Amino acid sequence: MDRKLSAPHANHVLTLPETWSSLWRDPDSLQGRRLLIVLVISIPLWMYATTWDIVMMLFNAAADGQGATFGDIVQLVLTRILILPLLAGAYFLAFNAITRRRITVWLILFQLGIASAFSLLTSPTLSVTYYLTNRAYAASHSLHQAFDLMGPWQIWLSKTVQYSIVYVLGLVLLFGLNAFLRYKSERLKVEQLRSEWLEAKLVTLRGQLNPHFLFNSINAVVALIDSDPARAERMLMDISTLLRQSLTESGHEFTTLKDELNFIDRYLTIMKARYEDRLQVDIRAESACLKCPIPTFILVPLVENAIKHGVARIPGGGTLAIESGSENGNLRLTIRNCSLSQRDHDDSTIGTGMGLQNTRQRLIAIYGKSHHFSSERESAGTWLTTLIVPAEIASTEAPHDSPLQSGGTH
Repeated sequence: MDRKLSAPHANHVLTLPETWSSLWRDPDSLQGRRLLIVLVISIPLWMYATTWDIVMMLFNAAADGQGATFGDIVQLVLTRILILPLLAGAYFLAFNAITRRRITVWLILFQLGIASAFSLLTSPTLSVTYYLTNRAYAASHSLHQAFDLMGPWQIWLSKTVQYSIVYVLGLVLLFGLNAFLRYKSERLKVEQLRSEWLEAKLVTLRGQLNPHFLFNSINAVVALIDSDPARAERMLMDISTLLRQSLTESGHEFTTLKDELNFIDRYLTIMKARYEDRLQVDIRAESACLKCPIPTFILVPLVENAIKHGVARIPGGGTLAIESGSENGNLRLTIRNCSLSQRDHDDSTIGTGMGLQNTRQRLIAIYGKSHHFSSERESAGTWLTTLIVPAEIASTEAPHDSPLQSGGTH
């Protein structure tokens, strides 16, 4: 808030009429917000000081055996009308100085100057206002004679001290409010920077994913160019469709589980054309989970990893199973695939590729600690990857034309 209040007009201080004009044209303007803050503080304090004077007038009138009329109360309130803009103007200058400068000797001297000027002008302002609002007095006295109403120096001093205390009280509130707004501004700035950092990081991670995914798809086509050109041509058409969908989805951080599984299904169609009968796919999803939001392309590197380090390295091939369901209000996704036996493959190298690292970083950036991700050997011949993320499970059923509604094998 401090930065927003000081930066736009650092070289120009608006006068009070200009501020009112700015507030009228744009209530959300810089000077408008400052003036509203000043009025929120000055009006209650003015009412408090005026109420105190009314109470003291009634007390003195009762002590002297004389009653105070309603007209006397109205006249006292009118006499203090000009104190409000004087108080608001002093606070406005003080608030401008607070938000533009750090605490220095010059700032302290400037604040003392404003406080002194306000204190010295209080009694003369009361005299002038009384002359302007009391027609009977103005008819028989001059403005110069009105200053005699300040009375002896003791009365002048008491009024000066009274309104000085009121002014200092409001100044403390302004300092406290400014410190609070500065604190909230810094917190907001930190959150904005963190949000921008996370957004940039997620864009980078998605940028790493697309070339990685594209290379794997092209490798599948290259493997078929010599042996089956017609099939390679069909795969290129499938890859074109897949990349078009990829570009469409890349601008969105989240998608639905249904759309993510449909994308995976297209990708696996290309992979099956490469590995033929060596790759069996089983996708099963609870219908209530299909509308759950998940990060876009979050399953792509997991499926790629399962094929690259599993089925592709096993002569007889195997089955890649993808399942989704609900677990304690969360969305649970599992990917099972055949893996090499422990004696033929070093477990320490599994789960350390770019795809899994990319996935871990994205999940941390999006969910923080509110997720679970693991990739480990489930048994001697099976590797299991588990992903649990927060989700509101939809109660409505998915469209009946979706091939993933109740699961299927192909």
